[in-house]
Amino acid sequence: MEEKSEEDKNNLNKTEIENNNSNLDSSITNCNNSINKNKEDNIKDNKKQEIEEKNIENVDITNPKDKVRILTYNIFMRPPPIHSFESDFKEDRIKLICKQFFQDYDVIAFQECFSFGSSRIDKIKEKAKKHGINYFSNSKKKYSWNIGIDGGLCLLSRFPVVNKKMYYFKNGCHSDAYSEKGVLFNEIEMPNGNHLFIFTSHTQASYEHFPDINSESVRVRLSQFTEIRKFITEMTGNAKPDDIVLLCGDLNVNGRLNKDEGKVHSEEYKKVYSILEGSLSVVKNEKKQNFIDEVSEEAEYKVEDLFYNKYNEHLVTSCDLFPDDYYIDGKGKKSRKCLDYFFKFTKLNSINNDENNQNTESKTTLAIEDLTVNTFDVSDKKFVHLSDHYGLSLNIVDHEKE
Repeated sequence: MEEKSEEDKNNLNKTEIENNNSNLDSSITNCNNSINKNKEDNIKDNKKQEIEEKNIENVDITNPKDKVRILTYNIFMRPPPIHSFESDFKEDRIKLICKQFFQDYDVIAFQECFSFGSSRIDKIKEKAKKHGINYFSNSKKKYSWNIGIDGGLCLLSRFPVVNKKMYYFKNGCHSDAYSEKGVLFNEIEMPNGNHLFIFTSHTQASYEHFPDINSESVRVRLSQFTEIRKFITEMTGNAKPDDIVLLCGDLNVNGRLNKDEGKVHSEEYKKVYSILEGSLSVVKNEKKQNFIDEVSEEAEYKVEDLFYNKYNEHLVTSCDLFPDDYYIDGKGKKSRKCLDYFFKFTKLNSINNDENNQNTESKTTLAIEDLTVNTFDVSDKKFVHLSDHYGLSLNIVDHEKE
C-alpha cells in the first residue's frame, strides 16, 4: 500500500477537524434552536397565563344586583404539623377550594382557615381578588413565638365592607384554650343599599360524639354563645329594620337528638336557641369558677334557624374526608352531626313597633332563598370531600330588581 505523504496526512486531519467543527456547530445550532424554542414556548405559556388571569380580572363577574350569594364552610385547614393519618392533603384541597369558590359566591365565611405556620390564607386572599372579591378580614395572625394559635376565622366579600370587628371569647377549655377563638363581624353594603350584618364563629369543641349537657366543654360553649349574642347587640345598634343580621359557621352544637333523629332538638340546641334570643345567659362565676344560668323574663330577638325552618330537620353537616377503605377498620366515623348553621336575628322591639304603627308597612323586597347543603364531593383523589364538613349556602334575593 502506498504510504500517504505528510502533506496528505495534514490535509486529511484538516478535513476531519473541519467536519468535526461543522458537526459541533450544527449541534450547537440545534441546541440553541431547542433552547430558543423552549424560551418561546415558555414566553407563550406565560403570556397565555397572563392573558387568562387578566381576562379573569377584567371580566364582569360580579353577581347580578338582585342576588347576594353567601357560603359558610369549615375548610379543615388545621395548622402544620397537625394532620390525620398520612396527610390531610391540605395543599391539594386549598387549590380546589380557590379554583371553585370565588366565582360562585359573593360573601364567604370560612372556619378552620388557620394562618398560624402557613401562607394558605394569603393564597386565598390573592385568588379571591382575581375574582373580584376584594374585601377580606380574618382572625389576628399568631406567629411561632406566640403561645397558642389564631382562631381560624375568615370573611370575604365582593361588596364593600363598611365596618368590621373581631371579638375574642373570654373562656376556653381543653386544646381549644390554646386557640384564640371568637366571632368575626362584617357589615356589608349590599347592591340594593341595605346592609348585611354577618357574624361567623367556631365555638368551643367537644371531643365526644354526644357530650353531657353539664360537661365542661358544653358549659364553656354556652357561655360563648352568651358573648356572641351580646356582641351582636353591640354591633347592630345602627341596623335598620330592612337590613339583615346573620350568624353562621361551625358552631359545634349538634342540633340532632342522635345520629338517626334530626327532627327533634337536642337539649344543648334548646339552650343555645334560648341564649341567642336573649331569654337565657350562661356566665362564669369567678369566685366559684363555674358557669351559672341567668334567666330573663323577656327575649331580645326573634331568632330563625333558617335551615331547620326550611327542611324541618337538623340536616347532617359533618362528613368523612376520606373514603371508607382509607380507615383501618374499613369504616369512617360517620357521626352524622348537625354542627353548621345560619341563624337570622330580628330585634323584637322593631317588630313590635311595626305592629303598633298601623300606617307603617314593611317596604323590604329582600327574601332569603335557595338554602343548600353543599357536599363538595371530590373524585380521582385520595379524599372524597373538600373538608370534613359540608358547606351551607343561601341567596339574599331582591325581588324589586327582578
